[in-house]
Amino acid sequence: MQFAFGLYIRTFAAAVLIAATTLMLHVCPPAASAFSNSREYFIDDVIIEGNRLVSTEEISRVIKTRKGDKYDRDVVLQDLRAIHELGCFDEESLAVNPTLTPRGVLLKICVKENPTVQQFIVSGNDSIASEQITKIFSNQLFKPQNFNNLVSAIDQVECVYQEKGFVLARVVDVKDGPDGSIELVINEGILENIVFVGNVNLSHACLKAMLKLEPVGAIKEFPYNNNAKARAAARLNRFESETFPVLKLLMPHSRIVK
Repeated sequence: MQFAFGLYIRTFAAAVLIAATTLMLHVCPPAASAFSNSREYFIDDVIIEGNRLVSTEEISRVIKTRKGDKYDRDVVLQDLRAIHELGCFDEESLAVNPTLTPRGVLLKICVKENPTVQQFIVSGNDSIASEQITKIFSNQLFKPQNFNNLVSAIDQVECVYQEKGFVLARVVDVKDGPDGSIELVINEGILENIVFVGNVNLSHACLKAMLKLEPVGAIKEFPYNNNAKARAAARLNRFESETFPVLKLLMPHSRIVK
């Protein structure tokens, strides 16, 4: 399975809410001969089945239905949505089976955990070490894949990049392998070219050398760094000229940062 992140990851939180609203949750109807529409039924017990790494207590904390409550199908549906929003269960396997007993309704909630995370792998990163990035995800190891925690950690990774000046860096894809590994694909925001406008007294090569952003006479792909740009602009500002050049940094997809 591969997570289709990219632009989708920007709207993941909203997508979870929509999914929770439209989720095809399975509440198995009780046998018609067992239940009567003319009387009320009360919960005899709530049993959760199928969980291994996620404790029953953690699941129980998000559901409203309790022993002794009146059986309400709508509340049970809300409970399943709450379990789904935990982010670590397969939505297609979420189901509840109400069974009538002499003491009331026995509610069995069936869950199936997502695959267990064994390791995180990072690719596309040159400016920040993989160890620093994977450390952010360390609390997710050896637990079921959790989409909510994954998105939160990815936001932290991008914040680390932004704090270091790499304001265009993004986690553009997330892939999971059959061995329980999750690969994070990072685009650090590659600078494609440097263009000077209005330079009369100084050549492009000279200005590039003054910037110290890349080797003289070579166009080398490297991540755009806002801090480096500010330092480069400050170096240029030391030279007074009536025809002082305007610096434009050409970014991927023809974006220009001035």
